[in-house]
Amino acid sequence: MLHPSIPCIMQDNPPPDARAFLGKAVREARARRGWSQEKLADESDLHRTYIGGIERGERNVSVDNLCRIAAALEVPPSSLLPNSVFIRRDS
Repeated sequence: MLHPSIPCIMQDNPPPDARAFLGKAVREARARRGWSQEKLADESDLHRTYIGGIERGERNVSVDNLCRIAAALEVPPSSLLPNSVFIRRDS
């Protein structure tokens, strides 16, 4: 639930392709570093099969794990997420 003082709502909650977008972004960032899934898993202290599931868009990633992956890749977490579309609510 949004904070009552924020006068907007997400148009797509979440966008249906959010997991696929995240997976593609993680895969591309990992590839830019020349890392395997196993190397990213080691650097982010996550399991290799979990990283694979993220990249295939099969996993619903927690904020904590998103931050671990972003830190390992040295990118802002927001760069791994799709831009949300917001619409204003009438007051």
